[in-house]
Order: sequence, then structure tokens, then C-alpha cells
Amino acid sequence: GKVAESEKSLLRRLDRKVHIVNGKRNGRFELEFDGQEDLKRLYDARLGHGKTEEKPECLNWSSRR
Repeated sequence: GKVAESEKSLLRRLDRKVHIVNGKRNGRFELEFDGQEDLKRLYDARLGHGKTEEKPECLNWSSRR
């Protein structure tokens, strides 16, 4: 269906597995990542571009070692 086609398209564009979840009123994207370094790269490249806001706590992993 359309959701599966969209997931495949996003897989090709983002180079990672994507799962689209449809709800009755809202939906969400689930992006697969391989560890904290990959999560940080994903945030920086896709979500943090041009933002000046503080990064979420889950991305401040290096300070916890």
C-alpha cells in the first residue's frame, strides 16, 4: 500500500529503516539507528539542522561516561 511505498522511499533517501505508524488522528515516524553515535549523526543531520535549541538529554551521552 501507500504506507509501505512511503517507507521504502524514505529508506532509500535516509539510508535507514523507517516505519510509519498511522493512528486515528495522529501518526508518527520511527527511524532505526545503530547506537548513540548514529543517533547523534541523525539528530545533527536531519533534525538539528539550523536549530539553536539545546539537544535532548539522550544525545548528551558523552558526558555520562
